[in-house]
Amino acid sequence: MPEMQTLIGQVTRLIFSGKADSFRIFEVQIKGANKREIVTGEWQRARVGANIEAAGTWEKRKGKDEIQFKARSILEIVPTSADSILSWLEGGAVKGIGKVSAKKLVACFGAGLLEILDQHPERIVEAGIGKKQREKIIEGWKIASATRIIMQFLREVGIGPERSNAVWRQFKDHPAIAGQPAVLVARLRNNPYRLIRVRGIGFSLADQAAGKLGIRADADYRVDAGIEHTLQTRTEDGHVWTPEPTLLGLCKELLGVSQEKIVARIQVMQEAQQIATELGAPNRFASVRLSRMEISLAAKIRSLSGPAPKKTMRFPAGFVPDPTQIEALNQISDRKLAILAGGPGMGKTTLLKTCAQSAVASGMRVALCAPTGRAAKRMNEATGMEAKTIHRLLEMKRGGLAERNRDNPIEADWIIVDEVSMLDMELAWKLFDAIPARARVLLVGDPDQLPSVGPGQVLADLIACGKVTVARLSKIFRQQAGSGIPVMATQVIQGVVPNLDPDSSDCPFVDAECIGEESEEATAVVVRRIVQESEKLGSRMQALAPMRNGPLGTLKLNQALREAFNPDAGQPHRGRFRLGDWVIQTRNNYDLDVYNGDLGTVVAIEEGDEQAVVVDFEDRVVRYEDNEDLRDLDHAYCLTIHKSQGGQFPGVAMVATTAHFVMLKRNLLYTGMTRAEKHLLLISTKRALQIACKKSGIEKRDTLLAQRIGG
Repeated sequence: MPEMQTLIGQVTRLIFSGKADSFRIFEVQIKGANKREIVTGEWQRARVGANIEAAGTWEKRKGKDEIQFKARSILEIVPTSADSILSWLEGGAVKGIGKVSAKKLVACFGAGLLEILDQHPERIVEAGIGKKQREKIIEGWKIASATRIIMQFLREVGIGPERSNAVWRQFKDHPAIAGQPAVLVARLRNNPYRLIRVRGIGFSLADQAAGKLGIRADADYRVDAGIEHTLQTRTEDGHVWTPEPTLLGLCKELLGVSQEKIVARIQVMQEAQQIATELGAPNRFASVRLSRMEISLAAKIRSLSGPAPKKTMRFPAGFVPDPTQIEALNQISDRKLAILAGGPGMGKTTLLKTCAQSAVASGMRVALCAPTGRAAKRMNEATGMEAKTIHRLLEMKRGGLAERNRDNPIEADWIIVDEVSMLDMELAWKLFDAIPARARVLLVGDPDQLPSVGPGQVLADLIACGKVTVARLSKIFRQQAGSGIPVMATQVIQGVVPNLDPDSSDCPFVDAECIGEESEEATAVVVRRIVQESEKLGSRMQALAPMRNGPLGTLKLNQALREAFNPDAGQPHRGRFRLGDWVIQTRNNYDLDVYNGDLGTVVAIEEGDEQAVVVDFEDRVVRYEDNEDLRDLDHAYCLTIHKSQGGQFPGVAMVATTAHFVMLKRNLLYTGMTRAEKHLLLISTKRALQIACKKSGIEKRDTLLAQRIGG
């Protein structure tokens, strides 16, 4: 591997600046030498005039005999002259200081501005800075100063400086840190595996840092970190528990130490209550937090599994129910806790509406909720009643803490939850923890859909435990309205390849074999067809794909569909986003009150001192000012099928080819198909559909919830 070298100089020309990411190519005047070099690397705030110190390697330029410097990290050197300070600040170096305020500050304090910010920040009012902005600038300067110290440490241990802000945000409020970056760096030097908690770093990079700091492979805290990382990886795969043989095998492969060492550290972590243990054949291990959630949730489910006074239910006026619907309603009417299970077009929404409206008519307080904003909106449209996301019903605050809990329960007599297949262990625990003992609960969901993205299989476990009443719907009614989507979806989940008709009015099939499913040209062909179908439908279709990578993955399709539906016409943009972009939130952000799966449109790109990307999520408008928050926003022209859960769209264009082989399963295909309300464009091959229909996709997750409830 080439030896890392350092390059110091001033940026003289920007050659390439990608709008989709932070990759840059620029020219640098080398300090102390009469020559210029080409540098490539990740640098969000690249600009002419910046003085930098880059660490990296020299490489040959593609297709040329010349060499260029490939930067692993780029550190902007703090300027000293008034002009360079102005340029530095105008480039967005300090949050809260834009072009207008930068000019005011430099005009007032000149080259001494940075000393003022360090030693006497209250004095910036002398430059005509208002109180509100002064507070933002002071906080922004603290962050900028801290991240520079952290950046230097990360660079030393081989981690890119772009993680510095995330590191500071993760640890700055810790009592042992007390807002002092030097203290944090000292603690990270002592145990770099603390970095695992930082998003975007993980065990591999922390282990690399430890190697550069000379930490032994069999160090106790390295092995502990490996055990913790392995359990976390299993959690990310949907499991709550990990059997002992699995844990030992994965840890040995990861750490390269003896099994005896791993067993010894597991015992120490057990005794310190850092991991939970469930004795059995075999023993199982989990995080203490998830273990406690599962035990608590099981106890609450058992307490709600008894009978309740029978409620009189009345179907909507003019509606003639089917005997199966009447039977399902009778099963629900006298239970404290019940599950209403069924596929698309089987009448779940009708029964949900009947229960909700009948309860209100009898004087009960009803709370309607769902895991996502899209699903909550559908509940509202179906019932005419207020419906909230579970997060908002629980009044979630910073750090995921719920204001509603056992000590401050939800104020409702009947709580109805839709799209329960999406409930993971943590959200289910928080919800049931806040349900008052006297309340009734109705869980509505489709057990054939994909399980939750997070750990657990809550709906499947509640059905399997034998203690919760399950009212099952099996007859399709939506077909009467002329929709073939429920029929096709039901055939798929039964393992039958559906009838494929290129000329179908609502479910046309496009044979991907005819377009070269694994070629780059396939992307363009698919996009053209989606645009054509969208024009017929009168609105933009939502594209779905099983995977992110490949010519027909979400990454390529997102980029191409964006250019088709929202081309770059010179409209304002910031980083990856431009005005008019269709976007999705990919992680919960309790500070901004926006949640994983929320869909919206970029309605403004604000410039000036308070730069922001403004997104309309239909029920609220959110301002993204911080780049760390923007990392959780992604384009939504094409979603993975997993990300589409909980949503329904007038038209869906679903791509599923043999290029997606590893993901082709019945429940994945079924979930994607059932996102379509009126129109489904299926872009696939007969072979791909045969593969998917043969594989059930039901992968048992390691949980003990069903046994705990049933026991």
